[in-house]
Amino acid sequence: MVNNTKNRFAGDSNTGSFPLRWLLLGICGAGMRSLCRTLLARGDFVVGADYDAAALQGCRDQHVESIRQGQLQLLHQQTPTDSCGDQLKPSYFNRVVHSLAVNLSSAYSGDAQAAGVPVLSLPEAVNCCFERKRQICVAGTHGKTTTSGMLWWILQHQAATECFIGGELKTSDWSAGSELSITAERAVIESCEFRRSFLNFRPAVSVLTGIEADHFDCYENEAELTAAYREFVEKTAADGTLIYNADCRLVSRLAESRNCRKTGFSTGFTGLAAWSIRNAGLNSTDNCTKIHKHHWSFQMRHQDGRVIDVSLPVPGLHNARNAAAALLAAECEGIALETAAASLGTFPGVCRRFEYRGSVRGAVMLDDYAHHPTAVRETLRTVRVLYPDRRITVVFEPHQVSRLSRLRSEFAAALLEANRVLVLPTLRAREEYSVERARHSAAELAQNISDSGGCSRVLNSLDQVSATLDDELTDEDVVITMGAGRTNTIHDQINRRIQRDFAA
Repeated sequence: MVNNTKNRFAGDSNTGSFPLRWLLLGICGAGMRSLCRTLLARGDFVVGADYDAAALQGCRDQHVESIRQGQLQLLHQQTPTDSCGDQLKPSYFNRVVHSLAVNLSSAYSGDAQAAGVPVLSLPEAVNCCFERKRQICVAGTHGKTTTSGMLWWILQHQAATECFIGGELKTSDWSAGSELSITAERAVIESCEFRRSFLNFRPAVSVLTGIEADHFDCYENEAELTAAYREFVEKTAADGTLIYNADCRLVSRLAESRNCRKTGFSTGFTGLAAWSIRNAGLNSTDNCTKIHKHHWSFQMRHQDGRVIDVSLPVPGLHNARNAAAALLAAECEGIALETAAASLGTFPGVCRRFEYRGSVRGAVMLDDYAHHPTAVRETLRTVRVLYPDRRITVVFEPHQVSRLSRLRSEFAAALLEANRVLVLPTLRAREEYSVERARHSAAELAQNISDSGGCSRVLNSLDQVSATLDDELTDEDVVITMGAGRTNTIHDQINRRIQRDFAA
């Protein structure tokens, strides 16, 4: 495969000629997949390496055409120098990029640097791709992916717009990258605070959806977290604009201190907010088993009396906030709010964000990425509004022992919104805790929920979840899998189990 494309990829890292050859380490991460889409759309050659075999198969399924054309090669390892020949050593590439979740070995950094090949972190690579474009950066603890997706959806309807989004829109050709345009003059960039990644960008427009403690492996306290966000806001161009959620105390303080154009929005009557979100709620349902048929309406009202009516195909007050941020950012790009609101009426939604995954014995099956107490609570309250008479079961996989330890009481309170909670062992992402500690932390959460009057139990594996649900599901149930790890795969396991039982 590489031999067939060698002569096509003569890009040089010093001259900047294209196309280039990229080695992406940890390609199965959401951000790395988004970077891969961008590079493939530009015509570059990409080799992606990862240890996650199942996720790699998903990448293969999404990029069949790029693989067939020899533009993409995927390796089930993160050390392609061991077995793939000289052409796949770091020195063969123009760029080596690593996810922040990947620990670079000295072999990679040493070989690449010795050959004069830049070794970039993911955010550095993203900025490299978009450094000559007008950057519209969306940051905040919650809603970054959905807000970025909504904003890109609006802008792309008016003019070509590139994007870097840590998720995939639920539209058929998103993964193929056909919506991306390398001739675009602007880019929407989801800007994460993890390890201060967002400080690599130079926003013309900054969007702050809210600030809460989340990455305890990066920020020791609120002061450190706020300082990082302050630096991000200060990178906004002098003639740029800050769009911010005035409901958030920390965000409001940052907005007050920043001397630039700024527009706030609020769900209440906050004095700092020029816009308020009113009358948010469910306005129509086609069928309660078809979550994609729900529409959530609200009004945006300005202090001067202007009113904008919005109808979203994705439910929840949290999505009304996301939409408000996207609409106001689009207005900064010269798009009338009425026009932007009409575009949002066709927004397809984002995978793993309140995603409908079918029906099993009449039970509604949902999946969500929520892995913070605030996101868990908001999502479950939305489920309750949509399905007031059903039993809500949450399958929750905590993400990081450190996060769960610091926020365990908050998680327990949020999960009480459900009728019952099945807790999986904590996913030790980027952590060195033992398996026993991960199981114990999950058991502590389950005990907290039970002590507070809830119904909760610990399950030891994903397989145990599918077996449990298979035995207990009825048409009175709503099941929602939650977490930033592997809980979305439970739906496929349940379907395979049912098909196997039916065949038997």
